[in-house]
Amino acid sequence: MNALTISSIIKNLHIYQSQYLEIIATSEWYFTPVEDAYINLWPLKKQQLFLGDLLQLWFSRKWCLNVPEIHFFEAVHQQDYLAGFSKQDGLLFKITGNLLTGEGRADAWQDQQLISESHASIFRTLCEYKALKRPEVSVQHGLFKTEKLQHIR
Repeated sequence: MNALTISSIIKNLHIYQSQYLEIIATSEWYFTPVEDAYINLWPLKKQQLFLGDLLQLWFSRKWCLNVPEIHFFEAVHQQDYLAGFSKQDGLLFKITGNLLTGEGRADAWQDQQLISESHASIFRTLCEYKALKRPEVSVQHGLFKTEKLQHIR
């Protein structure tokens, strides 16, 4: 199965927004691999990030750069929380570093380009990833079925 790319996800972000709840609830869609999206923090093992992981982290604004923090009560009163989400927010997709020293780097997509910068909050970023709720994995013949998402690659 081909992996999605960050640029293709960003290009079609409005489609992923409209299908967000279905994607994060369906293991076949959630676990779609994303090329070059991972967490690699020493001494832990490198962990692949999937489409559902990234969408949850981005749409909750946990892995966004330069976004004003929105508290739970403010979000509850907004009619469409995702409507305020923008491609210019700076979307993290790769975190590397050393958990013992706290030094790290983050790659993000912002303003139609890839940026890389030092990232001081690698432990918090790891905790946000680990706290995600994922659907049960359902595998049919060893391959994930992602036909409905094929058209937006």
